[in-house]
Amino acid sequence: MLDISTLAKIGLTIFSVGGAATGGYAASIALNNGVNSKRIRREASLEKESPSTDKHHTDNSQDTNNEEVRKNILSSVLEVQEISDNEDDVLENDLTEEESKDISKLTVSAQYIQKDGGTNYEEERQWPSCKQWFKNKKSGKEMSSEECKQLVNQKWNQDGVIQPTIWISSDKDTVQKVLDEYGLLENSSLIGNNKWTVGTMICSKQENQESDGKLIVTCEYKVDDQLVSVETSNTVIHQQ
Repeated sequence: MLDISTLAKIGLTIFSVGGAATGGYAASIALNNGVNSKRIRREASLEKESPSTDKHHTDNSQDTNNEEVRKNILSSVLEVQEISDNEDDVLENDLTEEESKDISKLTVSAQYIQKDGGTNYEEERQWPSCKQWFKNKKSGKEMSSEECKQLVNQKWNQDGVIQPTIWISSDKDTVQKVLDEYGLLENSSLIGNNKWTVGTMICSKQENQESDGKLIVTCEYKVDDQLVSVETSNTVIHQQ
């Protein structure tokens, strides 16, 4: 028979072994939980990173698509070759102060007319704004109100002529510069053979009725898939 002291020792030994086993199991759980926590945090981190990566990929794809559409507009619709900024820097100079004051000796390469007042076609607009560019010069020059009135009378105040929101007459070498300055090639979509959308507008290449060899581009606002000018499609500005 085992005496009481021997039984007590055996019980203590069993308790110690069980405690060690329990402690080891608890430690194993804690370790595994630590690994699992790290893995979960890593997976969560990857999940957070993924949308950003996808967005970056989408943005790059969108930029590539926009650039392709831009090139197609220039080459297919306007039949001009894209000119890089570096080429502009080599080929062109800034207007001098003297030239800005007296442009009579410069050759006009492009003219731009836009009905004023922002982008809300319902607002009343009376006076357009005008700008012109010159051959082998980087920057254009805003036309005075009197010069603009004369240009409008010359180009717009003709019987049967519907005045567009934006009207551009340009040499092939300058048309890209004008369109870029007013964002008329950004985030565009081609529609048909000679039209493209840009924001809330539809721009198109028009037949030139004059024999000056210029490209004619006009832009109108879209409303419910219909074209309207800044005022209305049949309103004509008469300058005095």
